[in-house]
Amino acid sequence: ESQLSSLVRGEHGGMRLSEIGVTLDRHGKLKVDQEKFAEAQKNNSAGLEAMFNGDGALLDSMDAMAEPFLKFSSGAFKSRKE
Repeated sequence: ESQLSSLVRGEHGGMRLSEIGVTLDRHGKLKVDQEKFAEAQKNNSAGLEAMFNGDGALLDSMDAMAEPFLKFSSGAFKSRKE
């Protein structure tokens, strides 16, 4: 949960997820303010693109966060199988 919290609070491509309406609720689940997200798409599509794509952007951070769990030889999937 703290990794997800860091991901949400962190800066990606010069922006934070909260700026586009993505936050964590008190249960640690992602919540999207659709109006704020639509406004970001309309008024700052280049910033939104930079946030998700490119070096050090959100997708890179998400990939790095998920990688330990997705390794079939040593990750969570192997543990579940055993």
